[in-house]
Amino acid sequence: MPFTLIAYDHTDINAYARRLEVRQEHLDKAEAMRKEGKLLYAVALMDQFQEKIIGSVMVFNLESKEEVDEYLTEEVYVKNNRLPAKVSIDFVFQR
Repeated sequence: MPFTLIAYDHTDINAYARRLEVRQEHLDKAEAMRKEGKLLYAVALMDQFQEKIIGSVMVFNLESKEEVDEYLTEEVYVKNNRLPAKVSIDFVFQR
């Protein structure tokens, strides 16, 4: 079942630097989930000048919202206070 996660970074002056510190670990986990078929799509949200990342959009193929919540407890950006300033998780309806 697809779920969309939209997460915006914190907005303090050091938020972007904190994101970059653990970005490779985040990307490695995302790639592993993609290979397992659990992550369908992911993209960084950019600022208005396309200069820095300000958040993320991820589309998961998971059985329940609880699995998304479990992912968030293990997500390096969440564990290391990079995200979420705001997180929205929605079920994606299919025909």
